[in-house]
Amino acid sequence: MSMTLDEMLKTVNGAAGREALAPEWAKSLETLPEGVPAFLDPVNARQWRALCGLDASYDRPLEAVIAQIAGDEVLRLLAWHCYRAIYNGGEVDFLQWPEPAGLTTAPGMLNLVLALASVPVIIERNRLKGARRAPTRRPSRR
Repeated sequence: MSMTLDEMLKTVNGAAGREALAPEWAKSLETLPEGVPAFLDPVNARQWRALCGLDASYDRPLEAVIAQIAGDEVLRLLAWHCYRAIYNGGEVDFLQWPEPAGLTTAPGMLNLVLALASVPVIIERNRLKGARRAPTRRPSRR
């Protein structure tokens, strides 16, 4: 896919986020995977949601936003760019990202999808550090 940052922003009504999203845009275009990235798989999102201790009431809105992003090449590119910036050392100021117009009725769902994508990253980093296993229960609340 070849799309300028300005074309993408015009599509998602996010012109205010241009400065925040500009770094590494070309690299994201080059590395956009074929098909749907693993962080946009609803099965993965459900599993990661459970590992984070969020209840199942999040499943339906997560699945809806994931389906919308995965089914739209512009939104998929935006999500990939944001994912890459977070997990591959990009220099994007996520606090200034635009909220894509019409993405969902619940603001912040793209950010939740991206936050849940941290679960496999954390698990892998723990594995590399020699952690024996991932936590299996929620910490006690004191």
